[in-house]
Amino acid sequence: MRAGSSELFRARIAERDAGLLAGIEEGFEEVDGILAAYRSGDGWAHYSALNDRDRNSLRGVVNHLAEQLALLRGTLHLD
Repeated sequence: MRAGSSELFRARIAERDAGLLAGIEEGFEEVDGILAAYRSGDGWAHYSALNDRDRNSLRGVVNHLAEQLALLRGTLHLD
């Protein structure tokens, strides 16, 4: 997971569902891998600079990651 406030939850998530944590981390790595080609200085190229293949790949990875992130609320008993 990303640095910062997410670090506070890493141990708790791992304790409750290590597989979910691994999947979330893998999802962020996949997104970073796709976007690496579009790095521009300290930021990123505009979305319109992505080719169709990368857009489609990114959509799939981001949707899957969003589904996993949505599970955190229940995993952490925040309901």
